Amino acid sequence: MDGERPLEEWPRHAVLEATRREAGIDYNDLWLRYFSLTGDAAPLEIEAYLQGLMPLPLMQQDILAHALYECLANGHKPGSGGDPHAHPDGGPTAS
Repeated sequence: MDGERPLEEWPRHAVLEATRREAGIDYNDLWLRYFSLTGDAAPLEIEAYLQGLMPLPLMQQDILAHALYECLANGHKPGSGGDPHAHPDGGPTAS
């Protein structure tokens, strides 16, 4: 996905993944928060959704977005980096 597209035009999974990666939130930490909020997708399903490899029901997307928000609100600072799952090109997954 190129950096010239406005954020509003990015697919939801790409926005969530870019935010997760920028904040340095580990997939497992995000999944634990998601699961604690009644999310029912498996960890691998969450990672695949964020990578644009599989769909996720809208309700589960909402729970995942809320989990990401909670991770950010509880101390993850954007730009802290350190995510071993970051893409080599630094951009969100193309859809």
